Amino acid sequence: MKQGRWMLLCLLGVCLSGWTAPAVRLAGDVWPPYTDSRLPGDGLAISLVRTALERAGYRVDYEEMPWPRAVLSLERGQIDGLSDWHGGQRSHMALHSTPYLYNHLRWIARAEDPIKVSDLTGKRVALVRGYVYTAVPEALASMDRVYVNSFASALRMLEAGRVDLALEDSRTARFHMAHDPALSAEAFRLLPGSFSRNGLSLVIRQSHPQAAQIIADFEREIAEMQVDGTFDRLIEHYDAALPEERLVAEPTS
Repeated sequence: MKQGRWMLLCLLGVCLSGWTAPAVRLAGDVWPPYTDSRLPGDGLAISLVRTALERAGYRVDYEEMPWPRAVLSLERGQIDGLSDWHGGQRSHMALHSTPYLYNHLRWIARAEDPIKVSDLTGKRVALVRGYVYTAVPEALASMDRVYVNSFASALRMLEAGRVDLALEDSRTARFHMAHDPALSAEAFRLLPGSFSRNGLSLVIRQSHPQAAQIIADFEREIAEMQVDGTFDRLIEHYDAALPEERLVAEPTS
């Protein structure tokens, strides 16, 4: 009997040693602190997605690339998914999870500028080329839009007075203010309220044979992470490295 148990355990050990977790190939662009290979865990969004999928029994292989290339790679089946999809074109080609994280686009002005959210008509705003600004037709119609290649460029233009405003997610704006040696966080202020609230979702290409299962497993684990505290701990870890928002009251006249 003991010999039989020993043989069974040996056979199980052989089976387990030969098992490898199924890989999910994800891609994203440089968008700190959400996605950035220079950050611990490749950024907040990647850390949340990787933790959830690994808890569900998958291995995550993440590659950083420009966003247009990432979307094209998904369409061609060269990768399995995108970690931080926030709407826009070609959304028909993949299955979307429910949003697991939200970003808040905020107006950013120079600290000394008496700009009000209620009076932006004619103001010059720097927008990042290729971003999906869901409310652009309505909210920006009366503004002079200047397109730049990166948010860092937008902040530099703003500090130099070449534009009146920039528009970016609050976390991303604070990250750049804290980490760009050419900028001073004290030179800017975030205007009250949000321009828009955008949900970030995991998407898996529809042609993947386990697409629906991966999405279901991811949503289950994210929900459990929110219950057991893992979700909040990861967010707090990344937010701790960001400066506090500079709260400057809007001018009254």
